[in-house]
Parts: sequence; structure tokens; C-alpha cells
Amino acid sequence: MFCNSTPRPVVERVGVHDRGEMRRWVVRELRRKLNRHSLPLPHLAYCPGSARSAFAFRVDSDYCGEAELLATRRLADEAGLVFSWFINTEAHGPLLPALKRVLAGQDVQVHCHRHEVYRSRAANRRNLSAALEVLQNNGYRPAGAASPYGDWNPGWDAALAELELDFSSDFVAGWDDLPFRPIIGGKPSAVLQVPVHPVCLGRLRAARASDDEIRRYYRSVVQRQKSLREPCLLYDHPTGLARDYDLMAEVLHEARQASDSTLTVGGLAHWWQARELVRYRATMRSGAIEIETRSPNDGIEIELEFEDRFARVPLEPGRYELERLNWQPFDDPGPKPVVSRRLSLCRRLGERYRRLRRQTRAKRRDGDSA
Repeated sequence: MFCNSTPRPVVERVGVHDRGEMRRWVVRELRRKLNRHSLPLPHLAYCPGSARSAFAFRVDSDYCGEAELLATRRLADEAGLVFSWFINTEAHGPLLPALKRVLAGQDVQVHCHRHEVYRSRAANRRNLSAALEVLQNNGYRPAGAASPYGDWNPGWDAALAELELDFSSDFVAGWDDLPFRPIIGGKPSAVLQVPVHPVCLGRLRAARASDDEIRRYYRSVVQRQKSLREPCLLYDHPTGLARDYDLMAEVLHEARQASDSTLTVGGLAHWWQARELVRYRATMRSGAIEIETRSPNDGIEIELEFEDRFARVPLEPGRYELERLNWQPFDDPGPKPVVSRRLSLCRRLGERYRRLRRQTRAKRRDGDSA
């Protein structure tokens, strides 16, 4: 993945295909076909309630120190946000009793015990089980995970499913997209994927981005997701957040101000699970849309798209005349802040070499602790 607005390329390992852009293309084509017949495209809204946009911030604890964790909590409080914390229990398990106040009222989930994603289901299950045990012994009840390095494979997914975790947030599976269920063996996964924007502050600093370039970059990400009426999820690590505290305080304040609502990664996952259960029928008659449904209205609305504008109607049985709806124009999402490209052979070999080194070190640690 490369960012075009920084002095050097921003490189992050993500999925080969931009699933979000493919989905948006399909939606645009469906809308065009329906609009030719003077019909709007109905779909369930992408954000909870009447919000046009929603913002969440994810924190992967990795190997930071206690001071960085404290600074990250102060950042959350100053921004008026509840962060979603994905905890590396090997690094921070011993600190959890002392961090009760830091994590109080926050969304606490599991990152890992060993900071590695394995190919096999069994190895991933052992890793996640160890992390879950530490968190549960400290009074937390995680419902989801975020993989180390954003990695994803069927073995990781199978381990999550066996442990009955509801969701995971892994940008190798998808990024800047709506929540979805990967298709494995021809069937949707039992584990919901909650995509996040994959570029963190450390990647931007490595690309020699200035403070102003970082502000502009994050502003473009937030505004693009808002213009698409989709949730915007950013992520980072306490080490980078503490190092660039004032800068990230500005970024988070601006993101919060630009968004209609805020939520957590766990909150979005649970709302989306309720959204998946909704069933309704939309029928056009004499310039009005008629909605039939028995599904509860759990903060879910129906959005109608027609030509270059959209409107919302409640998820309730009723007849809604199109002329009386509050139609609003689509916003121009502008250029994508990142474009996905395949790395050169040299870079791919380098990434593969570093990955093998990490796996070798992890196996040695596992052997030493056995």
C-alpha cells in the first residue's frame, strides 16, 4: 500500500484486492440500473441511528510501557472518546491490575499473547486462549480481537470461531470498508470482520511526513468515509500516540468534530450483528415507497439512493412519498488517500524474510516456555 501525499512511500501489508471499492462499484451499478426505471436503491444505512457518519479509534497495545498507556488514556479523555483497546497480554498482562483506572469505561478486547499470527488453527487458538485467560482473570470479557500485524488467514479465523469470539479487525482481510464476513470454503465466516484504516502514525513518520502532511492525511481519510456515509475507524499504538501527543490530540479532536457520532469497535460490531438480522420489503407504488418489516428498529434506518442524492426513512412499516423526503446531495469523496499496489519482488522477499524471522523467534520462545 502506498500513500501519494508523503515524501516517501507508505508501505503496509494489506489484502491484494480493495474489497471496499469493489463493493461500492457494485452498489453504483445497481443504483444506475434501478434509476433508469425511476426507482431508488434502498438499503440499510451504514451508521447507527440517524447519523450520517461515525468515528471510532482502535489502540493495539503491542509492547509499549506503562507511561505510554497512561498518556493514551489521557488522549481519549481529552478527545471525549472511548477507545477500543486490544491488549497484548504477554507485554501487559502483569500490568493489568495496576491499569484498572486506565481501562475503566473503555472497550477492552484481545490482541494476542505472543505477537504473532500462525498458519494453523491450533497454534492461533493456543495464542488467543492464553490472552483470553489473562484478560478474563482480570475481570474483562472480550468479544473480539485484532490480529498482530493486521494479518489474517483461515487458521486465524477458525481459532476465533472456536473460541466464540464475535468479531476481529484485521486489515489484511479488508480495510476502509463496511463490516463483512469472509467467505471460507464457500460459507460466510462465523466471525465478523470490522475493517479499520490500515495506516498508523508510525508508518507516516517512516515516510518522512511532516505534522501538516499528517493532519491533511487523516483529514482526507475522515472526510472520505463521511462523504461515503460509512464508519471511519482509525488505529494506532500507545508508543506513537505518546510521542506525538499534541498532534494526535488535534487529529482526534478534528475527527470527532467532523463526525455525527462516535462509537467503539465492539459497539459497531454488535450493532452490525443486529443489522444482519433485519428483514424488510420495499415496494414502489404511485411515487411512494412502502416498507414492510417485523424487525425491531434497533437504531437502524433505511437509506434510499436516487441519482445524485439520498434520503432516509425509518425501519418501520409505512408508506413514504418520495417528494416529501429530505433528499440530500451526495458528497464528493475526492481522491483516495491511499492506493493499493503490489510490492516489487525485492520488497516482497524482504517482507517474507522478516516474517520468517518473527516466526522463528516465536517458535523459540514457545519452546523455551514449554
